[in-house]
Amino acid sequence: MKTSHTLAAAALIATAFTATAQELPENLYLIGDATAAGWNCNAPVKMQKVNDYEFTYTGELTKGEFKLPWVVGGDMWGSNTFMPMEAGTKVTKAGLENNESYLTHNGQPDQKWVVEDAGVYTLTFRIDRDDTNFGALDATYVSELPKSIFMLGAATDSWDSNSATPVYEKDGKYVWTGDLNYYDEDKLVKFCMTRGAWDQVTFMVPDEVNLNGNVLQIEAGKTYTYQESAETEPGALKDWFWGIREGQSGEYEITVDTDAKTVSFKLLKSYAFDKDNVTELYMLGLVAESFDSNHPLPMTSLGNGKFRWSGEIDYATTDGDEQHANKQFKFVTPKGDWNKVYYLVPTGAEADGFIQEVEPGSYPVKMTTWTDGKSGVDAFFGVKEGTKGEFTITVDVPNLTFTLTSGKSGIEAVKTADFSAMISGDILTVNGVEGEVALYDVAGRKVLGTIAGTTDVSGLAAGIYVVSTAKGSVKIYKK
Repeated sequence: MKTSHTLAAAALIATAFTATAQELPENLYLIGDATAAGWNCNAPVKMQKVNDYEFTYTGELTKGEFKLPWVVGGDMWGSNTFMPMEAGTKVTKAGLENNESYLTHNGQPDQKWVVEDAGVYTLTFRIDRDDTNFGALDATYVSELPKSIFMLGAATDSWDSNSATPVYEKDGKYVWTGDLNYYDEDKLVKFCMTRGAWDQVTFMVPDEVNLNGNVLQIEAGKTYTYQESAETEPGALKDWFWGIREGQSGEYEITVDTDAKTVSFKLLKSYAFDKDNVTELYMLGLVAESFDSNHPLPMTSLGNGKFRWSGEIDYATTDGDEQHANKQFKFVTPKGDWNKVYYLVPTGAEADGFIQEVEPGSYPVKMTTWTDGKSGVDAFFGVKEGTKGEFTITVDVPNLTFTLTSGKSGIEAVKTADFSAMISGDILTVNGVEGEVALYDVAGRKVLGTIAGTTDVSGLAAGIYVVSTAKGSVKIYKK
């Protein structure tokens, strides 16, 4: 990495963003048609974090372009992204022409690295410790790519056969593993033999369809035959897809056998919402001080699918972001990327951004996800203007209801199957745990390290704390 940067580079960067010293990414991703993700912003390739300043990736790169964003989702295009200092910097078997990179906060100018020699590479990205707006990318060629076919459809967010996602050979067959999420349109998967213009390549599509004249709804665990289809004459191409049924979203392994001309779908992990077996629930919104489903506010489990939170709710029109105006709370399970979790939102929400005003009482909720074709993913419950006080929120997931009551919960103890923790007066008691017990505040700061048994907590302010042990964590309240 160069220790100084040219005036030209500095001028370029000055037009792209206002520099923020010591800003560091939590994660770093690969996005582009040279990667397995294609341009699917909801499923970029995650690099391995070595430390705060270094990230690595070893895997396939096809001919095409890529850049290094910090975030997942639609906000990616205007967010923090590392790009090559020179647009079109080539990645070849010999390495990079120029390894210098810069950070843009708004995605512009939209410069990319260009892979000229397809293959398996090891990429190492190092952020400049002296100026975190700069970095350096090193690329080491490892081996040739295995044989591949290519995949298109909503599963890969790629519909262009010129940039279709590669599926590589494994033991004589072609295997892809990833998420299949149900969409109303349900066009999910088809394949092509090679990349190229749609009227110049041969596609692999179902032998028959059973939905909307162009979709074969599959059953997990079954194998289906395919036919080859091409635009040999105008109108000859069959634009058909395989698709899953509603309620069958999950992680799948798809295997294509080009000798037998079959495609099989193996369900590895179901994402179906099972309201009777939810073991964790979280809050998002101004009340939770988080809109990030990776870092939501945990609610206390009461058992039997019921969860509780107690604290202050203060009506606020904004937290500095007008899009968050009075968006007070909704519920999410489990925690994770926004496109892979379930939200419990107002039943009356028919559009994102909907807010249902509530006062003490019970209300129905509905489950929704960003992929299920239902509305209201970004809907919230909100208290009325002028509201301020202590409240308790109790969610009954099996019955899809939540109750808002005035005042804090009188429950001071939280029990799990393995251990219990409670505060009585100024004494913290933890039973069923051997070894260290750590106590954290809601900001994640460690405020106490103790041993199992009893501990004087008279020096701690009233509020919510998290007891962390080798057996898990629970939330408790000190009056």
